[in-house]
Amino acid sequence: RQSWAGLTHVIRHLARINERLSLILVHSMTTPKGLPGRQTELQQFREQAYTIFKDNYYSEDQDVPNTNDTEAPFSPFDIPYEQELRGDIALFARDSTPEDKNQLLELVEIMTGPNYQKIAQKLCSVFGRDFSKNKLNTYE
Repeated sequence: RQSWAGLTHVIRHLARINERLSLILVHSMTTPKGLPGRQTELQQFREQAYTIFKDNYYSEDQDVPNTNDTEAPFSPFDIPYEQELRGDIALFARDSTPEDKNQLLELVEIMTGPNYQKIAQKLCSVFGRDFSKNKLNTYE
């Protein structure tokens, strides 16, 4: 995981840039949905991110957005841990076996699923692009 010290350094650096950049914070490998401790982990991450941004990104003359502002740069996107993404991942068919094709289809399904689509929508918004789920390509 990204250390908070490293993230703090990056946030401080970005705060010194005259033209504010759009930032997207991703909290990856979170506790999967339905498992104990998930909500506590997400809340602690949000609180830590808010504190780091409040102390290092916003100047004294700027208003810091509310902690619940989902459009603020400190509001993280949550990507739960996926066992299937662990280990050797080939994003192309290595063999022509049905098992290889099925594994690839499962990976594509995960990586184009709702959690990643939220990030893609935000990126499209930041760069003035249209996001359409109908434009997503799948492996066949």
